[in-house]
Amino acid sequence: MLKKSFKCMLVGMLVIVLSLTIFPFDQMTVHAASLPDGDATGSSYSPHKVTSSIKNTKLSRWNKADKDLSFTSKRKLAYDIYSGVSGQSKKQAWKVENKNFGKGKQPYLTFTGWSAMLGYRHHTRDNQATYIRAINKKTGEQKTYKAKMTKLSASLDVAGYRTSSTLTNVCSNGARDRSNTGSNSCNMKYDWVGFKAYLPLNELFPNGTRDAEWEMYLIKRVGTSGSYRTLYDDLRIPYNINKLSYNDGKLNLSSGVNNNVLVMNGDHVIRRSSPRGLKTYTPRYFIKGRAYTRVTQNEDWTAIWYGVRNSGTFYTASPYWTFGGDRAILSYSMNKKSCPDGSTVYVDQDCRVNVTINHIDADTGKKLKTNKSKATVGKNYSYSPVSRGTFKDKDGNPYVAYPSDQKKSGKTPNSNMTINFYYRVALPDPTTIKEISNGTVGKAKGDFLWRLEKADENNDSRLRLLNTIEIDGTHYRTRNKNYTVSSTRVINETDSNPINVYVSNPNALKNRNIEYTFEYEYTNHYKQNYKCVDQQGDDCFEWKFDKNTPVWGEYANTAKWEETLKADHRYGETFIFNGSSSPTTQMVIGRKATVDGKESSTIDKDVQRESYTVNNAPIMLLSQNWIPINETIEYSTDFDNPFYIIPENMYYYPNDVDDTLKEDYQNETSFVFSDYAIPLRVGSQEDDELTFNTKDNFFITKETGFIFSLPSSVTSTLEINDKAKEKYEDYTGEEFNDEVLNGFAKGSRYYFNIDGNGEEKPNTWYQHVYLISKLGLSDIQIQIRKNIEFDKYLIGSPMDNALISEEYDRVLHDLEDYDNSVVITYEQQQQIKALANERGDLIHSFRSSDIQRKYNQLKNILPSLPD
Repeated sequence: MLKKSFKCMLVGMLVIVLSLTIFPFDQMTVHAASLPDGDATGSSYSPHKVTSSIKNTKLSRWNKADKDLSFTSKRKLAYDIYSGVSGQSKKQAWKVENKNFGKGKQPYLTFTGWSAMLGYRHHTRDNQATYIRAINKKTGEQKTYKAKMTKLSASLDVAGYRTSSTLTNVCSNGARDRSNTGSNSCNMKYDWVGFKAYLPLNELFPNGTRDAEWEMYLIKRVGTSGSYRTLYDDLRIPYNINKLSYNDGKLNLSSGVNNNVLVMNGDHVIRRSSPRGLKTYTPRYFIKGRAYTRVTQNEDWTAIWYGVRNSGTFYTASPYWTFGGDRAILSYSMNKKSCPDGSTVYVDQDCRVNVTINHIDADTGKKLKTNKSKATVGKNYSYSPVSRGTFKDKDGNPYVAYPSDQKKSGKTPNSNMTINFYYRVALPDPTTIKEISNGTVGKAKGDFLWRLEKADENNDSRLRLLNTIEIDGTHYRTRNKNYTVSSTRVINETDSNPINVYVSNPNALKNRNIEYTFEYEYTNHYKQNYKCVDQQGDDCFEWKFDKNTPVWGEYANTAKWEETLKADHRYGETFIFNGSSSPTTQMVIGRKATVDGKESSTIDKDVQRESYTVNNAPIMLLSQNWIPINETIEYSTDFDNPFYIIPENMYYYPNDVDDTLKEDYQNETSFVFSDYAIPLRVGSQEDDELTFNTKDNFFITKETGFIFSLPSSVTSTLEINDKAKEKYEDYTGEEFNDEVLNGFAKGSRYYFNIDGNGEEKPNTWYQHVYLISKLGLSDIQIQIRKNIEFDKYLIGSPMDNALISEEYDRVLHDLEDYDNSVVITYEQQQQIKALANERGDLIHSFRSSDIQRKYNQLKNILPSLPD
C-alpha cells in the first residue's frame, strides 16, 4: 500500500546518495537427447506416430506461449490456421478426407496452417515438429496428433526493418533468442513451418456419438539432438469458418463470438497499406496493446496478413497480433428430427406419437378423465373403455360404458391420435323424504389469526386481526352466521360476515389474549320425488325430479368454534449481537388457529416467525490494514413479505478513525458506543437479505497513505482525483503529487488508524458497533457489537515487530569497484543538514508530505541526482 521510492531513500539518507547495483539472473537452457518425430515431412508420416515425450506429457509441464512477449523471451510462438481463400494447395480450408495411415482407410478432419518459435533459432526441415492436442471437455481425455510439415517459409513475414523483398541481416547458425529489431538484432529463417493437421474422426467422434466437444491446443517443438524447446498455446482462430457435414451431423471449429478482435503485441510495428507492403520513409505504427477489429485477411504468403479498421484498412502479419476470442472448440452434433409428440430425437432413434384417451360423459359432454399414452410409429395398438364403476359421480353413482362394445385398434400412424370412449351414470332410486346423502354435522374451514403487516414499505407495522371461518359442512340449508373478535378493553367486534380489522399500535395488544368465535345453524333434511325416464337393463340413467324443501324444527342444529390467541410479538424491541451470542434471533410475527372440520375436531395452531442472522464473529487481522464495510443481515419470514427497512438509525461506530477523518465523523448520535459514527446506507436489498455499506466512500493515496472520504454519489474518477488534491493540500499545506489507489466501487471500507501515536495496540480486542433500525415486520433495532483485533502494527520500527519497517540498514557493501558515486562537499553537507531541519509535519506520524519539494531542493544542492 505504501510504496518506497528511490527519491524517498535519497532524502532519508541526506548525507550519502549512492546508486544501487543490479545483478542479472542467469538464464536456464533445457537439453534433451534428441528431437523425436523429425519425419513429419517424409512418406512415412502418420498423425498417430507421436513420441511418448509429447503424447504422455501434460501441458502444464511445458511453458505456455505468449505472443505479447518479446522475441528473446523464449516463449513467443506464432501460428495461423488458413481459411483457404488463397486457393493454394498448401493452404486449403478445413475439410474431411479419407486416408490410410496404417490403421485402414478412415475419415480425417484436416486443416492447414503454419507455426514457428519466433527469435529462438533457424527453422529447417529436420529440426521442428508441430502437434495438435485435443482434450475432451466432458471426460478430460486427451489425444495428440502430429501434423505433416509443408514447405512454407515465414522468414520475410517476420523479418524486422524489411525494406526489400529479400531477407537481409540474417542471423548466424549458432544464434539463439535474438530480436528482429533494435541493437544486436538479426533475422532468423523460418523454413518448412507450414503444416497440415490430420485428426482421426473415428477416434474423436466414434460411432454412436451424438454430441461431443474437444478443446484444441497447438504444441511446437524446435531444436536438434541434445537441445530443443517445447511450447504450447491455445489454438485460436480469429475468423468464422463454415460447419462441415459429417456422419449425419455437423462438425464445427470455433473460437467464440469475439474472435475478430486482434490486439497489437509488438513495438514499432508498421501500419502497411497493403499485405507485405514495403516500409516507407515516414512510416506510421500500430499502437501496442490496442485492440483492433479484423475486417479482412490475405493468405498469399505464409503468415496471414490481417487488415484491421484504423481510419482505413491497414495490415501487418499475424505474429504481431494476439488473437481474441476463446480457445477453439472442435465439436460434433448429430442431426435431429421432430416427432409428432413434440419431442426431438436423433436421426437414429424411433419416433413416438401421443395417444389421448378421453372418457366422456355422454349426457353432458364433460370429460371424466383423460389418459395420456404413447405409441411407436408402425406398431399395433388396441384400447377399450374401462369397466363399470371405475368412474363415479359426486354422489358415488357408477358410470357404465355406453355402448358397451366400444374398442379401438390398428397400426400406429405417423401422427398423434385421439380416442374417445362414452359413459352414462347409473342412478339409484331416490327416497321420498330423507337426509341428504352426503350431509355432515356442522363443519367449518378457515382461520382465526393475528399478524404484523405493513400498509406499504414506508409505514410502521400494524396488527391485523382476522376471523375468516366459512361453512364447510354439506347441508341442505344454513342460516344465522355469527363472527366475533375481542380483547378486554381494547377491541370488541361482531358481524355476520368475516372480520378483518387493524390495530395501528401493535403494542396496544402486546402480550394480551385475543378471543375468537364463529357459529351457524344448519339442517340436512329435505323432501324429494324422482321417476326413471331413461332406462337400459338394470341401470337407470335419469330420474325425473319433483321438488325439494328444507326441514327445520327438530332437524335444526347449531355448530360453534372458539379459540384464544396470545399477541406475544416483539414489536419495536432492540436486539444485541456480540461475540458470544448466537448470530441468529427470531420472533413471533403472527399466530393462527386453523379450523378444518367439526366442533370436536382438533384446532391446529401455527406460529409465524421472522428471523435475522448477522455476522457477529470476531475479526482477527494480521495487521492494521482495512476491512470492507459490507455488512449483510440475512432474513427469513413465514409470510410472503420482503425484507422491510425504514432507515431511522443506520450507523457504524468504529473504535478509532484516522486523524484526517476525526473531525468529519464525530459521534453526534444519542448512542455512546464510540467517539465516532460513520453513517451507513443500504447497499443492496433482496427479499432475504440487506447489505449495508458506508454512506461515504473512503479512499487512500498510493505514496503517503492519505485517507479521505467522499459521498457515494461521487463516481467520476476525475472528480475523485480533484477532491483528493483539494483535501490533501488543505490538510498538509503541501502540493499533491500522488494518486488514489482504490476506486469508488471499493470505497465502502474502514481503514485503521496507523498513526504512530495512536492508542490501538496489537493483540487487543476493540469493539466496533453496527446499529440499524427499523427492520422487518417487527420494526426492530439491531446492534452488532463486533470484536476486532490485529496481530501486528502495519508500519513501525523493528522493535515494534511491525509488518513493515521503514528503517534502512546499509544498502551497499564492498565499494572498491563501484563506478557510480556522488561526491558531497563540506559546504553541501551543511546545506543538506539545514534542509533536513526544515521538514514539515508527518502523516500518520511517519510519512512525509513534503518529499517531492525536499527532493527538488536537494537536487539544487546536488545537481547530479537523477530526475
